[in-house]
Amino acid sequence: MDIELFLSSFNTSNVGGVTTTGNTPNKQQPKIKVKLVVESGGSTYEKSLESTNDQLKPLIIKLNNKIKKYEESLNKKNFVTPNKQSSSSMNLLQKSATVNLSSTSMSHIGLTHHSSFKNLQVTTSPDIQPAVPSNPIVFGVSLDTLIAKEKSMELRIPTFVSNILNTLFLHSLGVEGLFRISGSQVEIQNRRGIVNLGDYSTSRDDNPHVLTVLLKQFLRDLPEPICTNGLYDLFLAASDQINFQQCKDNGFEVLKKLINNNLPVNNRNLLQHIIHFLRFVAMNQSVNLMGSSNLSRVFGPNLFWKKESGPLDIQILQSTSEKVNFITEQMIIHYDSVFEEPLQTTSPAVLSNTPTNSNPASVPTGNFGGKKLVIHSKLLGHNKSIQWMALCGGGSGGDDCSTSRVWSLDSHGMARIWDSQSQQFIKEVEVVDQSKGGGAVYQMISTVVNDTVWTATSQRLAIWDIDGGLIGEVPGESYSLCESQNKEIWVGGPQVLNIYSLDGMPSHASTDGELLKPIGTNLFMKGIIILAMCRVGQNRIWGCSSEKTLYVWDTKTKETIHQCEIQEKRPKRMACIEIDDTEYIWIGGDEGSIQIFNSKTFKLEHKILNQGWDKIFHIASINREIWIGFWDTTVRVFPGDPKNKEILIDYKGYHSDVVSSIIEVPNLKGGDPYIWFGSYDKSISIVSIKEDTSKSWNFTNIKKNFSRPIRQGFSSRG
Repeated sequence: MDIELFLSSFNTSNVGGVTTTGNTPNKQQPKIKVKLVVESGGSTYEKSLESTNDQLKPLIIKLNNKIKKYEESLNKKNFVTPNKQSSSSMNLLQKSATVNLSSTSMSHIGLTHHSSFKNLQVTTSPDIQPAVPSNPIVFGVSLDTLIAKEKSMELRIPTFVSNILNTLFLHSLGVEGLFRISGSQVEIQNRRGIVNLGDYSTSRDDNPHVLTVLLKQFLRDLPEPICTNGLYDLFLAASDQINFQQCKDNGFEVLKKLINNNLPVNNRNLLQHIIHFLRFVAMNQSVNLMGSSNLSRVFGPNLFWKKESGPLDIQILQSTSEKVNFITEQMIIHYDSVFEEPLQTTSPAVLSNTPTNSNPASVPTGNFGGKKLVIHSKLLGHNKSIQWMALCGGGSGGDDCSTSRVWSLDSHGMARIWDSQSQQFIKEVEVVDQSKGGGAVYQMISTVVNDTVWTATSQRLAIWDIDGGLIGEVPGESYSLCESQNKEIWVGGPQVLNIYSLDGMPSHASTDGELLKPIGTNLFMKGIIILAMCRVGQNRIWGCSSEKTLYVWDTKTKETIHQCEIQEKRPKRMACIEIDDTEYIWIGGDEGSIQIFNSKTFKLEHKILNQGWDKIFHIASINREIWIGFWDTTVRVFPGDPKNKEILIDYKGYHSDVVSSIIEVPNLKGGDPYIWFGSYDKSISIVSIKEDTSKSWNFTNIKKNFSRPIRQGFSSRG
């Protein structure tokens, strides 16, 4: 019997691994046994473990996932690469090839899951029906034929193109000269042959320049260009009008009608996916050196071309080329206004009633109604993994858009400052002095009182203004930071809590370069290091120590009013959320379990067990939900009310590694707020939560506009 049946059906009374503590008696769970059997050389070797469902289920999930990944890697190694074979052997390969369609692949920019032709294998079994289409050739085939053949009714673009765009988005946006530099011709031809045999899969190991050439060749080999022969001259006319100031507005109207009303639906969808992707490439031109102008020169001729009969005039050819490049550049720059309809796909994460015991890899990504995550930007520039982000300035409660900043800090100690509204890069700041041997980064927060940024590293505690000027510093190691309710900053150091007053502290760096040396009040914690803190209520700060102890302090008297042991080896992430006049403190760490405490009773209300997702890297409180980044690179969103045990989102798709920081950034111009995800893949993805009006199901827990103030620092990480 397949192990999946056990994982999907066992322990229905303990949904999602959520256990309740309190007066409810714990029912005795049946014992299960896990047995490892190895057969070699006629001998059998065994090892077994016996315990309860709750204790062994995470191990079973982890082993099952690892076995699946290993099977996939073995299948990939068994793939037969076409080479110079005799025609008979090639025919045999084509006739006997089958495709493993069990795995899923994320579409362009993680917009949906779909089947892809992966793990092409050789088999001689007459009982297995070939899964490869009778004619899997991609190059030189009309777009309508490809769509009809693949029956991709959801994406409406070829799987081959979707996989390339997805892989480039996740792994190659920062590659210098993307779409301009060509790959090896031998590698390109080999890969083209593999694609035409039905293997459309791509991976992070693929040469991005080979993938970009294949995409351009695919477009050039279409029997008819995306713009169609009939509309070619009209697109050029629109280019002329847009380029002429007096007719510019009319030219854009013509362009919009050509795209949204005249282009066939398959052509429009493919064009929109491509231009949408090129926007993200152009956003990062400071890294990849491929702005909209450069992209239009190398990509425009693949979107707009026309077969000519007879000799070509060189001057006409040059003029036509300039018009093609210009209209392509305008579509990239003005994507949001040119394309009237959203992409005809669903996002990789939909706020849904997905059960908590679902395997993240198999969570459906179809439209459940409710809300969807829509990506706006993907920012590059960091050379190391992003560890923290902080919102400061106008976005923290003021109305001045020009002073709203987002800081992102990487493991090398380099901070990048971004405009929170335009999402443009402003400046880079060296938080950890590399000339002194570097050091570890522990935490970063911003203050609501005076819009300063505080960084805790192994070198020093440092205070910055929002534009990167150094206000002051305290030498020595510090681990955790929290702004209290009394205009103070609490700093967890080696065996001590330092408390610094924000009253009278400047919010800008001194013009003469003199650094502030703040003097704080010390609360000594013998043998204790406070790993995380968050403020709770009107006069409480909660903290977790390296000794697995939970502390609660009164911020007025500075006294410890409660402490207890916490069942977490390294509790280093905390967030506080208020639900119906009660605040709950969510705590997680390296063991991957989540513990939820009641702020009024100090008691453990609920515990969510590790479901095979391993370590917790971030916990953020956003509106009435808790957003958590896990080691398995998935962000899961839980209802803030611990009585509701379902997972609202299994979100994975815009990043290729762990999400280590999550912050909410208000849209100061009105509209939906932004969610910023900082990742170990060195990128920042910026999304918004949009309501899906195509379904009647209403998700009431998330409001369109967030009215609660941002409490950056303590609301996301303590």
